[in-house]
Amino acid sequence: EFIDFGQPWQNTTRQVGIALGQPRKAEELVATLEQKFASTKAANPQWAGKTLALATFDGKNQISSFNAQDARTRFFTSLGFTMPPAITAMAGEKFYVQFPLEKASLIDADVLVWDQLSYTAGGKAALAKTPALANLKAMRENRVVYLEPVDVEGAFGWQTILSIPYALDRIAPALHNLLLHPTEGFLSREVPPKLLPALPQEVVCCIADAFPGQPFAATVHH
Repeated sequence: EFIDFGQPWQNTTRQVGIALGQPRKAEELVATLEQKFASTKAANPQWAGKTLALATFDGKNQISSFNAQDARTRFFTSLGFTMPPAITAMAGEKFYVQFPLEKASLIDADVLVWDQLSYTAGGKAALAKTPALANLKAMRENRVVYLEPVDVEGAFGWQTILSIPYALDRIAPALHNLLLHPTEGFLSREVPPKLLPALPQEVVCCIADAFPGQPFAATVHH
């Protein structure tokens, strides 16, 4: 019925609920998390229709990207993003597709999300040190989300009723930072001052951390 690693978390939760004799509790949990996704999506209409590529890098010469039917990819489509159709077409019935650096442009979407950095030889730094990746438009324009530290990576990877809320609470703010305002383009080194009062302190800190070595000053309102 589903590709490998493609079963939706809703189905898994309901199956576990039936096995434990608590189907009603499972339905309550599903409804609560679906509402969390819906409210997050509604609060960020700028995400609608933007393409998002979910990718990994082995640190040497191979890139992997996930099929639109993979449970991890569904996390983002549930928020309004769409997947590059070429990736899904190449993956076919597999949950991912692998290709060499020469085809890196396949993941040059509106938003590029790097996953499984703990398994990347050289870690996050390897991405910036690899010209084929560093020169992607998404990378050059800072339209990138890194799924780190390892607790975020793990919670996202498990895709369970317990891990997803933790991942969503940390990934959604990063995506919000990246697409601050649909009429003002993607995040740059200069954040529009009129938006700063609306951003919590942790968001401003994330923005500053995204540009190491660059001067950044902002007034944070509590």
